[in-house]
Amino acid sequence: MTVELIVTPADALIDVPRRIAAQGLQPGEVISLHSHTVRGPGVHWNASAAFQADATGTVDLMRDAPQTAAPSDAPPGTPGATPRLRPWG
Repeated sequence: MTVELIVTPADALIDVPRRIAAQGLQPGEVISLHSHTVRGPGVHWNASAAFQADATGTVDLMRDAPQTAAPSDAPPGTPGATPRLRPWG
């Protein structure tokens, strides 16, 4: 099966919530998701987190807590915790 990354809406302002999900994974598979954006005059922001697929092979960032995250203010695995973008460099 093909893994599909779904981001809805695909293009919007930074403060618009997005649904980010991956489907087509093996049940229990651990994946790493990384994000990067440039804001302002060349300021790079990065975040990454690892998630474990559910029994249907889906990871949904609106539902699933990260297994690990960097950077984040919450301990890994905290329900509802999501990594926040931080300046890089």
